[in-house]
Amino acid sequence: MKSEAKDFFLQMITQAIEHPSSVVNSNIRSNMNDIFSGKKSFSQLPWKIISYGNWLKCFNVSS
Repeated sequence: MKSEAKDFFLQMITQAIEHPSSVVNSNIRSNMNDIFSGKKSFSQLPWKIISYGNWLKCFNVSS
């Protein structure tokens, strides 16, 4: 994956992880890095986490 795209996706994933109401484990970052670097095969997980983070933000979900 190109560097600028990787940075964008990791930023979106970080926002989802750091959202106050998020239930995503912060250890997921290393898993995402492995997927983006090709160490792990393609997965829908990054898209799911990004969608989840956007959902939290869009619907102003709070714990």
